[in-house]
Amino acid sequence: MSVMKGDWVSGFLRFYDAQDRMLVAAGWPATSQWWRAQIERFLRSGRRRFVLRVGRRGGKSSTLCRFAVAWALYGKQYEIPPGDIGVVAFVSVSRDESGQRLRTIDAILRVVIGEKAYKRQGDTIELTDRPVAFRTFTASIAGVSGFTAILFVADEVSKWRDADTGANPASEVLASAGPTMATMPAARMFLCSSPLGTLDAHATAFDQGDTATQLVAHAPTWLANPTLSEEDTRALEADERLWRREYAAIPQATFSSAFDPQAVARAIGRVIQIQSSYQPVGIVDLSSGRGDACAYGVASMCLPSVDEREISRYTPGPWVPLMISTVINGKAVRFPSPTEGHRDVARDAAGLPIETLEYQRAQRPKLVFHTIDAIEGRFSGSISGSDLVTRIARVFHRHGVTDVIGDQREEFFARSEFQRNKLQFHSIAWTSSNKSEAVTRLNRLFAEDAIVLPSRPKLERELLSYSERIAPSGTLTYSARGGGHDDEASLLITCALAELERMLPGSTLHAPNYRTVVSGR
Repeated sequence: MSVMKGDWVSGFLRFYDAQDRMLVAAGWPATSQWWRAQIERFLRSGRRRFVLRVGRRGGKSSTLCRFAVAWALYGKQYEIPPGDIGVVAFVSVSRDESGQRLRTIDAILRVVIGEKAYKRQGDTIELTDRPVAFRTFTASIAGVSGFTAILFVADEVSKWRDADTGANPASEVLASAGPTMATMPAARMFLCSSPLGTLDAHATAFDQGDTATQLVAHAPTWLANPTLSEEDTRALEADERLWRREYAAIPQATFSSAFDPQAVARAIGRVIQIQSSYQPVGIVDLSSGRGDACAYGVASMCLPSVDEREISRYTPGPWVPLMISTVINGKAVRFPSPTEGHRDVARDAAGLPIETLEYQRAQRPKLVFHTIDAIEGRFSGSISGSDLVTRIARVFHRHGVTDVIGDQREEFFARSEFQRNKLQFHSIAWTSSNKSEAVTRLNRLFAEDAIVLPSRPKLERELLSYSERIAPSGTLTYSARGGGHDDEASLLITCALAELERMLPGSTLHAPNYRTVVSGR
């Protein structure tokens, strides 16, 4: 079927706008001006592929689902051979994401044509009056072949991951997708994603720019979705690097420091007033003693006092005297600050603190490492494994630790030896996936000033030299720069993993009503 671009585009755009008005009348937000302009630009260009780099929460999935429904229902731009079914294909990063796209399409169809005009079964929705189906897929090579596509939507392409290798299969998936559109001259393809690095398949396609066969477009979240402002997105993501990548839609450098140096500097050697604390846990990074250090630490979630010092950075009020507390030989000691004082939180007419987002963050429990230490060097042969664990166990007992967390390396030995010292050992298996999640979580703790670390130069050096590399496959790898050590930095990553695995008492990730369960110490 030969299609002239002027034959149907204007009619389709009128159809899309009418559909949008029906959705707005049913309580849906309208398509943003940016998205509406990009849809018209793409269709009038006559190009087959549209590569969009849009920030998170920029309306990507919602808008493309609306477009997909209008594309299927309008129907004047394509002709499906007898006996065949035209497929509107959505490929997403995971089964959950694929299911969400189908739920959105279902909800739109319910408003526009009613439930009796289509049927849903599994990962497919079929229209009853024409041979068209909406089908969702997870990103895999085998899953996107063997059908006739009238529209192909690749959602969050930069974030696709193969379940076995962890690599991004986008290049292979998109190569398999091309033949599904071969017999449909009017078929179109959307490659839409927030960015990750500069070398993945989506980034490579975007960098080609406008060509004879594709268009590209870029928008930060607040341009694509004006219901969110730039300030709103900064409140959603305090980590500057993640904010630039996820909301400003600026791809991350291939090789970069894993942690923000300024955030690390704020956390190192910081002193806060602790109102109460959750049960502390011991964190270990055991070593065979052939070069790597055996690092260990004690951490707990702590609820800061109301007049915590850093609140003054966010909500300045009048100057008031400041008392600082610390722990010396296991006892809390309070003494005046060497400064004149600090600015109290801004208060309302009744004298109550104004609950800004920053104030709320400052009042949440913080991850406090009460101590971090390490047994350095080549100690294999000079100290037995049992003596090593006993030495560490003494420190843990002094801090009231009952549970110890470490990686699965030397798990059998660690479990038996800590149990001999009346401590329960819990292991966490490190994988490329959960390590990346842990680093992201740790970055957020740093960015939100929600972590307190002892003044320890070795720890600071390791954190500042810890690097993140984005491979062309899209996998994230982490290591100390230049082959250096990362034993103490690993303690923090293990602790972040423990929080993600619900093993850290008092975590705000899993205990939103933390104020009711915290116990005074």
